[in-house]
Parts: sequence; C-alpha cells; structure tokens
Amino acid sequence: MPLTGTLVNFAAIIIGGAVGLLFRKGLPPKYMSAVLSVIGLVVIALGINYVIESQQILVVIISVIAGTIVGTALRLDDRLRTLGDFLQTHIRIGGDRFSEGFTTATLLYCIGAMAITGAIQGGLQNDHSILYLKAVMDGVTAVFFASTLGVGVLFSAVPVLIYQGAIALGASQLAPVLNMAVVPEMSAAGGIALMALGLGLAEIKKMKVANILPSIFFPILFYPLIMALTGLFS
Repeated sequence: MPLTGTLVNFAAIIIGGAVGLLFRKGLPPKYMSAVLSVIGLVVIALGINYVIESQQILVVIISVIAGTIVGTALRLDDRLRTLGDFLQTHIRIGGDRFSEGFTTATLLYCIGAMAITGAIQGGLQNDHSILYLKAVMDGVTAVFFASTLGVGVLFSAVPVLIYQGAIALGASQLAPVLNMAVVPEMSAAGGIALMALGLGLAEIKKMKVANILPSIFFPILFYPLIMALTGLFS
C-alpha cells in the first residue's frame, strides 16, 4: 500500500504529541523555554549537516533565492499561520501557542529529503523503511514540541499526511526527475530552511520559514541546467 509509511508517520506524530501533552502539565515555564531553545539549536545543527552534504552549493544558493522569492510572492508563511489561527479559533482548544506549535511542527516534519524520497520510495516500490525511520524521529520530536508548544503540534500530522501522501501517490511522475544526484541539493536547500526554523525556536531571529519551502524543489530544475552549463564551459 503506497500510503502505509505516511500513515505510520501520521500516527507517530499524534502519539508522540499526546505523550508530550502529559509532560506539559508538570513542566514549569522556565524549563519549557529552556527545552525549546535547545531544540532550536539542535534543528540548526541538523540544517547545517544537510547543507555541508551538498555537492553543488551553487545549485543550493540559486534554488534558495528563487524558492524564497516564489514563497514570499505566494505568502506561504502568512497562509500557514492563518490556517493555524483558523484551527485554534474554530476548534477552540489549546492556548496562545497553538498556531506556533502547528506551524513550527508542520515545517519541521515536511522539510528534508526523508519526507520526499521516503514517500516516493513507498509509492513506487512499496518500501516504507525511510518513512518508518522518519516516523520514529518525528514521534520523539513531537514529545518535546508538544510539551513546550502544546496541542497544535498534534494537528501538524494532517499537513504531513497530505504532503507525503500526495508525493507517494504521484511518485510515478516525480521519479524520473528525482535522480540520486539531486537529492543532496534538495536536502541542502531544506537545511537552509531548517536553520531559519532553528533560529526562531532559539529566539535568535524570527524568519518566515514557510516562504523558503519552495526552495526544496528548485534543485530539480536548476541542477541539470547548471550541470549542462558547467559542461559547456569546461
């Protein structure tokens, strides 16, 4: 079943978030703030790790610039936060940080090559090993996020289900353009977004991270173009 890995990932976020809410009740605010700042530093480190694995940093730079322009024009960050505010208002649960928890967790779980390549692998080959590993990581992260940001983290499982599910179901169309060489560049572009997300969590600098998200897909376009130009002038 193409969606098995995505469904397991969905369930892991829900379960991890539910466990985190239990800790939230007994965690004083000063500890919640400290934990969130440390998570932010870990996310920055993860983003740096993705970036240094790039083999064609020029592809990453151009992709991030182009992707951010597109994301800003589409106002993706504002729309994602508006969705979080809408859910908080109409569902009437959670506290003041519902929207922050929803948007932060959604961005973290959708950024990175594991979400893309894992969904494609599941869709094409019915191999869900990558998404099973991602589910474990997301579930553990959800415990800490929910303990500090609240119930909004659980609702981030829905965008993950839609995002990864759509990729899995459309895997046959994506596979021909997603060769192994371009995956590190997609991951590196996602790493830039992760670093921006981590800066916000650590309260160093708030950025509109969702506006950077289109950058993840631009290496599919720019990688073969830059490789062709490099070959032409070499």
